[in-house]
Amino acid sequence: MNSKWLGDSLDLTKRVLLGAIAETGLKVFADPMITDIDGSISNDYYKLIKANPILPKGIIPPGCCLFLDPDTGISERKSKSHVTFSEIKENCSLGYDLIVVFDQSFSRSSKKNEMIINKLNKLRTLGISGFYYDSHANFLFATSKPEILKNIKNKLREIGIPLERIV
Repeated sequence: MNSKWLGDSLDLTKRVLLGAIAETGLKVFADPMITDIDGSISNDYYKLIKANPILPKGIIPPGCCLFLDPDTGISERKSKSHVTFSEIKENCSLGYDLIVVFDQSFSRSSKKNEMIINKLNKLRTLGISGFYYDSHANFLFATSKPEILKNIKNKLREIGIPLERIV
């Protein structure tokens, strides 16, 4: 997350999706993964996307969702603008019931769906179930507790997201 983009249309999409998750009873926390030089983020970020600041490791009660907000998305290699598959697994292991990741790391090629399937398969090899909200802003929903995904998919359908957007 780079603060110069705070309030753009992608943040409004985050607000809708994270708000829907909160309606399922999960408490939403966010790691903005700040890339600004000073490394600070205003409270406006949390207010805008309807999330709480990330909890310290070891203090995660049941019923929590973690939103990871990298500038670019998910990659095999850690970078300032990417989160890795192993980090997603680690956060599931820490006790978060659901991990949501903003993922814009797809090329503009016609192979986007194939890339999504490959990422979901990579997570499955790590024991993580998931699906994507596939749009101009892509989001991964991942968990080590697959029953949670059904509730989230139902909620997304309830708020009007078409089934063909869920991969």
